[in-house]
Amino acid sequence: MLSVFNGDSSYIDWASKSNPNLSIVEGISCKNLDSLLAESDGIILTGGEDINPAFYNKEEYLSVCGRINHQRDSVEKIIFNYALNNNIPLLGICRGLQMTNVLLGGTLTPDIPSFIDTVIKHRDGGITNHLVFIEQASDLIFPLTTDTFLVNSNHHQCIDSLAGGLQVIARSFDNVPEAVVYDTMLHPYIAAVQFHPERMDEAISKTIRNGFLQAITNSQK
Repeated sequence: MLSVFNGDSSYIDWASKSNPNLSIVEGISCKNLDSLLAESDGIILTGGEDINPAFYNKEEYLSVCGRINHQRDSVEKIIFNYALNNNIPLLGICRGLQMTNVLLGGTLTPDIPSFIDTVIKHRDGGITNHLVFIEQASDLIFPLTTDTFLVNSNHHQCIDSLAGGLQVIARSFDNVPEAVVYDTMLHPYIAAVQFHPERMDEAISKTIRNGFLQAITNSQK
């Protein structure tokens, strides 16, 4: 299941590359979400609008937030909690990383240019690019032979306080978290990245996708 794709086929095309027989459904437009969740083998929380800062008790951040989709916030909370409580593999992308952190009890920096002194452009009128470095090896996302790689970037918010159970495994060189994984003693597969692997051709994109699909296969055994 995809939380939202808003007519953007890149998520579907990317997820299907290793398995064209996947059945992919958008959660937010489903009229019977409970039934859909009961049939879901894996969930992707996709990119998009800012998360309502009331979700992490920082209502004063509203002034620096962009558009907020209240329906989406509510639906993704239901989807995430179902995945968490039922050991469903979950991958977060961009906003999906931020939502994962928030729903596990963490907070966000609401606007990187306003709150962080950095020369790295995480958003520049659209997608930009920067390097990230591997802080901690993890087979869930980065079983690679390199310790740095180039990613795309299109966000103005990021993780501030990290939720319990999450571990940052990659950062940009201004210390912004770029990838997190959840304790596998608590859940078999929750992983999230701040960049957009569905828009990348590099090996890391395939590694993330295949790791997520393998987690789905493992959960079905």
